[in-house]
Amino acid sequence: MKYKHPAEKSVALVILGTVLVCFSAITIPVQAQSSQEIELLVFSYEKASYGSAGKKLFLGCLNCEPSSPISIINENGKHGPGFIGAMSEQNLWSVLSPFRSSIDNKSICNTMADSPPVIVDRKGNFYGRLTVSKFHTQRSRLTIAQLFATALCKSR
Repeated sequence: MKYKHPAEKSVALVILGTVLVCFSAITIPVQAQSSQEIELLVFSYEKASYGSAGKKLFLGCLNCEPSSPISIINENGKHGPGFIGAMSEQNLWSVLSPFRSSIDNKSICNTMADSPPVIVDRKGNFYGRLTVSKFHTQRSRLTIAQLFATALCKSR
């Protein structure tokens, strides 16, 4: 999305952060009798090439408290949209990142991507892929994931 004024992008990020804060308060029960919240962690996996092991890259926590150092909406964290995170190719918010590209196969914003980031909990339970594609068979059905993916890609 193109912004006519530099402040419009800041306003868009503040609105996105507010929406995500509201949704981060939603808990996913571990079991029916427990109200403990599950942290939804975002990873990118690079497939192994011949003779090498695959690589797992941690991209942040989708529903952690905004002040958490691993939160993807922490302005001061390495995974958030602030200056520190914006300078890293391994950050979802970075314009240098393959995860916001319209053509990269790992991108959240590429509707044809085969390998967008995955959402898992600390035990490794799979909650789908973080993508805007409505056709990806593993697209996460979590509302917070769909809202974040849409907002992230529209803020490009």
